Amino acid sequence: MPESPADLDAAVALLGDVSGRHVVDLGCTEPALGRRLLDGGAGGYAGLARDEATLAAARDALRGTPARLSAQDLDRFDGVGLGRFDAAVSLRALGGVRNLARLLDTLFHHLRPGARLVISVRHPAATAGGYFDEGHRRFDTYVRELGHSGFGLVELAELGRDGRPEWLVLRGRRRD
Repeated sequence: MPESPADLDAAVALLGDVSGRHVVDLGCTEPALGRRLLDGGAGGYAGLARDEATLAAARDALRGTPARLSAQDLDRFDGVGLGRFDAAVSLRALGGVRNLARLLDTLFHHLRPGARLVISVRHPAATAGGYFDEGHRRFDTYVRELGHSGFGLVELAELGRDGRPEWLVLRGRRRD
């Protein structure tokens, strides 16, 4: 069995017990996540794949499960017809979203009060360019956007290899 990516394991740990919870996955970049959540007792899983290739991989990985899957451009995400969820997760998909604030605002309205949001992104210190360059999404940008959109930061994990940062995994909670 291949080793799980470190951010996948961290995200599952930060999501906690998903028994009976309905979870939405923004990006659907790690099809193994959907299976792990459903095997862990999730009451429902909706994967919003960022493109058709990702959708095909997710369909293959989740064949025979009750997962609901669709392709969704996260820059145009409006949540219409999506429903409400107890938790949301996104692995490696939000770093490329142009308007993170708009996406988080929309997501807020599709999560029940107290819902968990877990995201992983390439660690800002590991991305190309200068950390303080204009347009570079820094660690404080994620924290600020979460707060402005109605999420409180609860916990984070910084993951790396060989002394270098690799992933930033954040857990927020939707405020009531």
